[in-house]
Amino acid sequence: MAIGSLSSLQVYTGEIISLGVAASWTITALCFEYAGKQIGALPLNIIRLPEWWLPCLVSVFPLWAGVVAGPKNGILHFLPKVSYLA
Repeated sequence: MAIGSLSSLQVYTGEIISLGVAASWTITALCFEYAGKQIGALPLNIIRLPEWWLPCLVSVFPLWAGVVAGPKNGILHFLPKVSYLA
């Protein structure tokens, strides 16, 4: 069944993705609850910190360094930040 030129899955793409996100948040919460009971809250949070900091540093550090990421020939390169307003 199609509505216009969209298939039925394309119409509900956002709803399907949101259900997947809700399921993954639920599974994550249950896993961390179980792990917290096994090893304790403090060791669990110490283990979790590097898992959060590494993606943050990789994504934010280029902004601090004054470069921006841009694609070139299908490959992601770090290019110098250029200001056209100055």
